[in-house]
Formats: sequence, C-alpha cells, structure tokens
Amino acid sequence: MQHGIYYAYWEHEWDGDYHYYIDKVSRLGFDILEIAAGPLPEYSDEELKELKKHAADKNIRLTVGYGPVPENNISSSDPAVRKHALEFYTDLFKRMEKIGATLIGGALYSCWPVFLSFMSNLMAYFAVNVPSPLLKAKFALPLLSQ
Repeated sequence: MQHGIYYAYWEHEWDGDYHYYIDKVSRLGFDILEIAAGPLPEYSDEELKELKKHAADKNIRLTVGYGPVPENNISSSDPAVRKHALEFYTDLFKRMEKIGATLIGGALYSCWPVFLSFMSNLMAYFAVNVPSPLLKAKFALPLLSQ
C-alpha cells in the first residue's frame, strides 16, 4: 500500500515550492505527492524536467489535483469556454507526462467553487432540501442579503 498527501495540507495558497514538498514528504515517509495543476502551465520544459527528476530521486510519485477555474469549465454551456478548457487540458496532460504524473483528481467535470449566483437557483435548492417554510426563511434570507 502506498500513502500520499496533497502539498496544500501545509499551504495557504494554491501554489508552492514543489521541490520543498518533495523533500518533506520523502522525509515523512510518504510515497506520493499531489501537486496543483494550476501553476503547471507557467513551468518551462526545463523546470518540469527538474521536478520529475527530483521526485524520481526521492522515490516520490507525483499526482495532480485541480479545481478548474470558470474559464476551464469543460461542461460550460458556452462553446468558447469549452474550447478553451479543452486546450487547457490538452496542454496540462502534456505537462503531466513531462513530470511523470499519470493521475489527476478534482472537480474536473465543472468549475470550482460553484457559486449559486441566482436567487432562483438558491430558492430551488431550499425548496427541495429544506422541509419547513420557517427554516427556508431563516436560512435563505440571510444568504440572499449578502
């Protein structure tokens, strides 16, 4: 059995020094480090090569996690957004190959976080999931006033 951890366990931002975390998880006895996909398009081929070598030298398997931003929403109703998302993922998968990552996880079917941006969506949620009209008023009204 292998054990892994997401680098963001120790981070407060969606970016980090993955070399630092490769060393850290190696010292802690982990086998796998999951890194964020978002920053990878900014990496040069040389940086990707160095990341792969460092992980291999420390016997760490890299995986990738991603919470897609709205412009990378592969299920968007907007064809231009879907086209952009497909281009993003095509590039990302090539970059993953360069670092030896064969697994990606996350909310890849949509974007993250999903916001209930319209009152009708919020009210529909409460209509189905909250049984009492009083509870609906108690919980929905403060959310709508934000």
